[in-house]
Amino acid sequence: VQKPTKVVVRYKGLIDCLYSIARTEGIPGLYKGLTPSLLLVSHGAIQFTCYENLKSLARGEGGAIFAPENGGKKNNDGIAPTSEQRELASAECGVYGMLSKIVASLITYPQQVVRARMQKLQIERSQIKYKSLLQSFGTISRREGISGMYKGMVPNLARMLPSTGVTFFTYEFVNRMFVEGPDENNNED
Repeated sequence: VQKPTKVVVRYKGLIDCLYSIARTEGIPGLYKGLTPSLLLVSHGAIQFTCYENLKSLARGEGGAIFAPENGGKKNNDGIAPTSEQRELASAECGVYGMLSKIVASLITYPQQVVRARMQKLQIERSQIKYKSLLQSFGTISRREGISGMYKGMVPNLARMLPSTGVTFFTYEFVNRMFVEGPDENNNED
């Protein structure tokens, strides 16, 4: 049995953290990773666009839907679904939510890696290793190849996919209850 080692506390609180970073890295150090963080806003847009397109294809609508109206009861033209279009089960929507999460992650995960690397202070030969968005992409690509941009993605997806599926399932289930009413939804899912 080993004695527990003493835990080193790097910062005493928020103010101490901000002061320490500003003192050691300057004011720009407080904004490391801001550009990739702003670019990551696109993750949600990609995910929801993909999700709506998957639902559209599954319904047999053919065309893409970017802004469903009236709880998904009408397509982009405001036309009610025809007899060829089918209603999707909430569980099916959960699966489409998970698939859209995978697509969005494949597109945006390199930005998450770059942001994490920029925010972690790494000094090499007395110089900061990751300085800017483009320089960081270049450094990672040159040293680790394309696989370096996707390090940690599989565990991240394993952590995120179940909650994503439950979120989309719940959204569609509750949305359907509000649109159709509780009596019409009892035998569906």
